Amino acid sequence: MDPLRLTPGQWRALLFLGAHSASASRAGYRVGQLCKLAPAEPADLPDLAAAGYVEGMHPDPARRGPYGNSPTLDAVTPQMVKDGKLRLYLTASGKTAADLLYGANQVVTHLHLSGSLPVPLLQHDAGAPLDLLTRLHQRGLIQVTPGEHLGWTEGFKAHVYRLRAAGDKEEHPCQRCGTLPARRLRIWENIAKPAERYCHGCIPDKATVYGAPAELVSLTRAGRAYIWSFK
Repeated sequence: MDPLRLTPGQWRALLFLGAHSASASRAGYRVGQLCKLAPAEPADLPDLAAAGYVEGMHPDPARRGPYGNSPTLDAVTPQMVKDGKLRLYLTASGKTAADLLYGANQVVTHLHLSGSLPVPLLQHDAGAPLDLLTRLHQRGLIQVTPGEHLGWTEGFKAHVYRLRAAGDKEEHPCQRCGTLPARRLRIWENIAKPAERYCHGCIPDKATVYGAPAELVSLTRAGRAYIWSFK
């Protein structure tokens, strides 16, 4: 199973277990605890076990598997989850999946807090490799807008500019030199404040620090369902 195709509740459960894997490596988390803290629904959990991401152990020795205190995958059934006493923790593959989701969560969180960002800037701020952005786009959690965009961030406040089409009528002067640019020139327009424009040679240097102009990445409505904060 591709971790990026998990439901929001399953995503949050793996992220929570991944964030607390050191403290929960032996005892695990009771289903009731996990569902409250992640948060997630009990119905989200059996599929995580079926994918090999979590294993479980019941506190009653009589209901454990053949290896005594060792976790047993077959303990994670809808019936066992329903009683809330089963303890869950990550397998090795679950830890790998949680690490991937951590990177994905960084992307959706940055887009949620900062708004749309050019690809190089998002890669820098969220530490996201290009292949992860591609997978999130294929999954429908982010949207990529073609065109040339530049920008920078101050904290989570983003300043993003798009290159206007050649020949567009200019009604606003350049913010730096104060002239009304000719139609043939490359003009950068603030996507949040269209009246803020720069000639190509006047745009602040920090807009080009993170690389060449690139596509713009935005969070989709589906992606907003996956925003998760660490607790």
